Amino acid sequence: MEEDNKLPLKRVELSLTKFNEVAIPHHLDLLRQHKANIIKTDNVLMEKKIRPWINKKIIEYIGEPEPTLVDFICSKVLAGSAPQGILDDLQMVKVVCCDNGRMVTEFQVGPEHLNQRGTLHGGFIAHLVDAVSTYALTANENVDTRGVSIDLSISYMNAAKEGDSIEVEAVTRKLGKKIAFLEVEVRNKDKNQVLATGRHTKYVGV
Repeated sequence: MEEDNKLPLKRVELSLTKFNEVAIPHHLDLLRQHKANIIKTDNVLMEKKIRPWINKKIIEYIGEPEPTLVDFICSKVLAGSAPQGILDDLQMVKVVCCDNGRMVTEFQVGPEHLNQRGTLHGGFIAHLVDAVSTYALTANENVDTRGVSIDLSISYMNAAKEGDSIEVEAVTRKLGKKIAFLEVEVRNKDKNQVLATGRHTKYVGV
């Protein structure tokens, strides 16, 4: 009786072949579509709800928009980073010098600062250029404003990896009654190598 219930070997082979060639690819495709839909939903939610809320909160706390900081935080949220982890990322920069329109900071690249390729995140560099140059502006005598950004440009030259020591130097190049021009250099201290340079123009007649 048991022999009668057994499937012929050839039929079993055909069934396995069909499963491997049809069922598995079909379900893998369904999983890919499901993942794509989740990513699409996340991006829509980010642009419609999360990004505007983050931007609003930054303006409330800082007093002005900080687009590069918003971009960095949004990228971390999409990557699934925990809130405390994002805060830790933004608090690991040490101030070395801050006087006479100049500011120097440094930090060590950690895993939380890396992009998907395993190098220092360009968004984090952009945020540092924006923030450190703004503090360099406030280090000038008789300047009691953070100003309002008019233009911010960054040129990326080299990559940094986890464990590298990074130095960020911002200098006020020209300070007028209404416009300030600042320059920033991001360096790999271990290799004495320039990673990026930035220029920040701010309106200070407020």
